[in-house]
This record gives sequence, C-alpha cells and structure tokens, in this order.
Amino acid sequence: MMRFELVEPEWTDEESICFELIEGTGELINLLDEKRLELGFTDLVRDIENDVYYDFYLEYCPNKKFEVWGGCNHGEKDDWHSYDIVLSAEDAEELKKLADIEYAKVVELEEEERTNEEA
Repeated sequence: MMRFELVEPEWTDEESICFELIEGTGELINLLDEKRLELGFTDLVRDIENDVYYDFYLEYCPNKKFEVWGGCNHGEKDDWHSYDIVLSAEDAEELKKLADIEYAKVVELEEEERTNEEA
C-alpha cells in the first residue's frame, strides 16, 4: 500500500482543490515510469543518468472529482507533459480519506478568512 502526504494546496476554485502529492514508497514513480516506457520513452526517473523528475498532484472535490496525475519534467520528448495515474481501489480509498480531511481544513480556513474580512 502506498503512503501518501498532501502538501498545501497548489490552487483552489469553486469546484475543487489541487494538492501536490507526495508518495513515500516510490510506487507513483514506478507507475509513471512504466506508463512512459510503454509509450516508448526511455529517459526514466529510475535511471539516475538523466535529469528527469516527476511531480504528482491530486485534484479533489468530495463526491465529484478525484484525479491523480503526474507531470514529467525534463523528459527528452515529453518535457512538461502530464499523465493520468490510475490507483488501486485500496490506495484510492486511502487517498480519498486523507483528501477529505485536508479539504475540510482548507474550507474551514477559507470560511474563517471570509468571516475576518467581513468583521
């Protein structure tokens, strides 16, 4: 099972929130390496002899949106390209639980800020 951490939100809008996603076991890197390898790319993160790295994100809105994707940086032919990541049901459920908690915190902070502005 993957171990996830959500970093403070990258952005929010009326529909959803986007978190940078950190996964502690390296499985997201392996998933994206495999996806890129299937597409014919050979400059993979697991190969230390290049500058390729990935950023992972979760876009989330309870009961509406749950999207995980990885961005490839410094890929020879796919620099700044993003790829959808499909998680196992178990990992997706675990990440949704974490996202619910973090989403609630952000909503609470935004409501507090609005209240302070109105005062």
